[in-house]
Amino acid sequence: MAFYEFGIWIDRASVRIDGQSIAIPFGLLEGIPIGSIASAQRILITYSALVDSLPTNAVVLNQAFIEGDLAPPGSLPIPIEIPSNIVSVPILDNQVRIVKKAGVSLSFIGSAIDYLIAMENGGGTDLTDVTLSDALPAGTRFVKGRMVLGAPFLTDSRATIFLQSRQLQM
Repeated sequence: MAFYEFGIWIDRASVRIDGQSIAIPFGLLEGIPIGSIASAQRILITYSALVDSLPTNAVVLNQAFIEGDLAPPGSLPIPIEIPSNIVSVPILDNQVRIVKKAGVSLSFIGSAIDYLIAMENGGGTDLTDVTLSDALPAGTRFVKGRMVLGAPFLTDSRATIFLQSRQLQM
C-alpha cells in the first residue's frame, strides 16, 4: 500500500532499515521510528517514491531531518533536530521522446546513409532551449545539402551536427 505526500507516492512496502523491511503505519512526514542510534553506529534507510506529476521548476528537492535526544553521560538529554543535505533530482516529462532511424539497413563505401531523427513532445509542458547534437561516427562525414530541419535545407560540413531551437512545440 502506498501513501501520498507532496505530489509523490511513497510505497510503504519499500521502507527498509539496514535492508530489513519495516511496517510504517503513517507517512514519512510523521517520521519513521528508529529507536536509538548507538555511538559510532550507522543506519541506512531506503524507500521508493513515485513522482506522478511535474513539480515546480521540474526539480524535486528533498531533505530529511533527525529528531531525538542527545544523551551525554551524566547529563540530561538534549533535544536536537539535524537536517540532511538537500537532494535535487531533475524530473523529465516522460512524454518527451527522440527516435533515430537509418534509411538503409546495409551500406557500402561511397554510398550515403540517410538518418531521420524524430522528436516529440506529447507532454503538457513546452520544452524550451532545445538542442540536438549528433556526433557522426568514424568513417562517415556529413553530406552538404542533405539535411532538412522542417524546411529549408541546412548545409554544414562539421563532423558533429548541432541544432538549437528556442522552443519545441509539437
